[in-house]
Amino acid sequence: WWVLMHRYNSDKFYKILVTPDTIQVFDQNIGSLITDDVGGQAAFSPDGSKYVLFTDHSLDMYDFDRCSGDLTNHQSLIFPDSIYRMGAEFSSNSRFLYANSQFNIFQYDLWASNIDSSVKLVAAWDTAYIPFATIFWNCQLAPDNKIYIGTWNGDNIIHYINHPDSSGVACNVVQNSFYLPSGNLTVPTYPNYQ
Repeated sequence: WWVLMHRYNSDKFYKILVTPDTIQVFDQNIGSLITDDVGGQAAFSPDGSKYVLFTDHSLDMYDFDRCSGDLTNHQSLIFPDSIYRMGAEFSSNSRFLYANSQFNIFQYDLWASNIDSSVKLVAAWDTAYIPFATIFWNCQLAPDNKIYIGTWNGDNIIHYINHPDSSGVACNVVQNSFYLPSGNLTVPTYPNYQ
């Protein structure tokens, strides 16, 4: 298992390799100098080939080598919204990257020749209050291949992307339709068991 952590006010990653009998720590300097990381999320693609780190500062994507733990091919993607950057997650086929602010969800096609020009707005917050604002927060790909998106304000409802492997609005973002037994702040984040 690899566990990655980014050092604050630095371009350094700590990469922890956990094996059945040892724990080893490596480090690597690559990518953006991150100085503002109040919100955001990190995620690995399901196929293990990509890693994304989304902060208030940047949306950074890397190629990831599962054998060596090396990050390469750093790309700072253009995020078209400057309001409170929150969540990032990959589709189950590892083709699409979703990144959201509190008010908008965007989709990137990682198979496009120019990833930045592929970005599409796939949902805008519908301004619902149930009873609080159901703004978008962190997201998580689930075993049913849907991406679930938490709400910040402690509502007992979450959103989901019904078909995240589909391009554009065909991914079908469903807002305010998945009820929980109690209020929540975000969805849990799980290791990539694949």
